[in-house]
Amino acid sequence: MSPAVRQRAAVVWLGLAATAPAGPIVSNLVATYQRLPAVRCDVRRDTEGPAQRLRRLSTVMYAAGGRLQVENHSPVRRRILSDGTNFWSHAEGDPMGFSRPVAELSDEMRIPLFSPPGSPVEHLLRMVDLPERSERAPDGSLQIEVDGAPWPRLLLDTAGRLVRMEVYRDAERTELRAVWDYREHQEVAPGVWIAMLHEARLITPAGEVRETARFETYRTFDSAENEWFMSEGRFPGVRFTNTFDAIYGGDRGKTGLGPTGPLRDKSPRALAPPAPSRGRPRRRGSSRSRRGIGCGARRG
Repeated sequence: MSPAVRQRAAVVWLGLAATAPAGPIVSNLVATYQRLPAVRCDVRRDTEGPAQRLRRLSTVMYAAGGRLQVENHSPVRRRILSDGTNFWSHAEGDPMGFSRPVAELSDEMRIPLFSPPGSPVEHLLRMVDLPERSERAPDGSLQIEVDGAPWPRLLLDTAGRLVRMEVYRDAERTELRAVWDYREHQEVAPGVWIAMLHEARLITPAGEVRETARFETYRTFDSAENEWFMSEGRFPGVRFTNTFDAIYGGDRGKTGLGPTGPLRDKSPRALAPPAPSRGRPRRRGSSRSRRGIGCGARRG
């Protein structure tokens, strides 16, 4: 695996103290983000680490029900599409594209399809139903510790917005593994705040990897037309296979990254909590979306 892919994979994956489980705070956060029916935005993602510096540009169209369209503009042009039932992906220059029913995708590929761009849903879904402990600070902010690997700690501000997420290598939370800071929140729909700036940091023996993601021209929609997520005419002349092995050869065909890893340039998954490794294609992707009626966003 090349240093660039390794780096991206890395930059890929809240009163008194309460000792009892705090309730379904994570589940409530997920439900809030998933109230967004449809979203379109442009993403600029800058990654810097021991291996190299990299900038990725993409456009994303997301709609509830696992529908996603991603157009990666650079450094590799790649199109990703999901109509909620089937998934397609093709990178410029590849001999074939990859396609499978959504139900047959690995969790690593399927979860991002249900994560609105700019939201931390794909991280939070890995924490749902785990025990939670919370502590409210004198300033009204809320800290949540989720009991289960990768031992996350979340910080919500006084408005209930997620502003920081940390993951640790141990249950005692003495060894920090990764941290995300979420800034420049906008209320893109009533009660739904999205951070337009994500700053992530991964601590490794070889050094730190940092990623900054900016979500621009963020627009939400009352509804999304199905034609935006239809495959007809989107991949002219491309043949598809259901295994990466047929495209890239070797072990890469035994798994794949979802639209949030190299396939996705849409959401804040810079340093995602670990998930079972299933192999990785060598290219990255993202998505272009169509026009739509934007709604005003209030900054916070």
